[in-house]
Amino acid sequence: MFRRTFLSLSVLPLISGTAIASTLKSVDLLIVGAGAAGLAAACRAAELGIKNVVIIEKEPLIGGSSIRCGGHWSVSETDYQHSLGIKDKDEWFFSDLMEAGQWKNDPRLVKVFIEKGREEYEFLNSLRVQPFSLWASGGSGVPRGHVFDPHKLVRTLLTFAIDHGVKVLTGVKAQRLLMDNSQSITGVEIKRLGGTEVIKTKCVLLASGGFGNNRKMLERYVSDLENVQVFSGNGNTGDGHQMAMALGAELIDTEYIKPSYGFIRNAADANDFSMIFYSGAVILNQNGERFVDESMSYKDIGPIALVQPNGRSYIIFDENIRLMQLQNRPPEKRLFGNITQDSKHIYFAEDLSEAARRAGLNPENTVRTIQNYSQS
Repeated sequence: MFRRTFLSLSVLPLISGTAIASTLKSVDLLIVGAGAAGLAAACRAAELGIKNVVIIEKEPLIGGSSIRCGGHWSVSETDYQHSLGIKDKDEWFFSDLMEAGQWKNDPRLVKVFIEKGREEYEFLNSLRVQPFSLWASGGSGVPRGHVFDPHKLVRTLLTFAIDHGVKVLTGVKAQRLLMDNSQSITGVEIKRLGGTEVIKTKCVLLASGGFGNNRKMLERYVSDLENVQVFSGNGNTGDGHQMAMALGAELIDTEYIKPSYGFIRNAADANDFSMIFYSGAVILNQNGERFVDESMSYKDIGPIALVQPNGRSYIIFDENIRLMQLQNRPPEKRLFGNITQDSKHIYFAEDLSEAARRAGLNPENTVRTIQNYSQS
């Protein structure tokens, strides 16, 4: 996936860290992180007429987790939904999000998320970045998961930003925020080629990703997930969080961080993720027992799956469900497109009992569970 990213994105006129000395000393807006969030902020800044905008990215390639994701973007009341005969309302989306958050989420932020999310969606539509599929995942009352090509989305944002005067510098790491006596941010200390410099700025926007690749932060803030396999952008080491916390900020709501359910073991990219349980598949543990409601959000299923025997779970489906999944969610073709023999993540047979035996489940319990489920 990284090779594909390089070939598709490197032709754009990025500025390497070696050229920074001649490029800037002081800027109006400095954005840390060149994923979709940072790029979208730069595009909006350009639209508002801010002239001197710079994005710095510590990795050699832009995109972060955004180019590694599955491309699902939940938006309500879209033309694409309407074209497929799907009726949706912002109020329904709001209720679904509040219910998923057990009504502990801030309703003001939820409303802003819905409103601004659609504005960004329409902005990208105007640049001819459009979804190619629509999906209803757990927690959604109607299909509103618009599926995009993440590479095209990131490339479009990057192109728009550069065309409107935004400078994008790779190989430049932000490592400290600078503050004056009035408690105002005045600049950022950066590291490039082993040396340090200071960029003075009127404003800093931190869009440097999460901290999934920082084991110490995982242990501190989400200790029950410390042994979970991490699938995240390479640069997600909590840099932005740590810079802000050094000046007195603190993280909140980290207790609500949950693992995503649906990745195969040793996942390499987003194509190793499946939502086939939303198409009628059944989730069982190694004992052949159903332990969860498959219509739940994959975020809610994750913690429950972790505490099953040996931390393992299995998704049971037949040929009809497989074909339905390929039709509804084309990105899963790599997982389910051409099943001809057992693999490290798929086991199959003409007989359910035999398939369960091959996979390491209890055959008798598996058959009984599926029969009971089918009759319920």
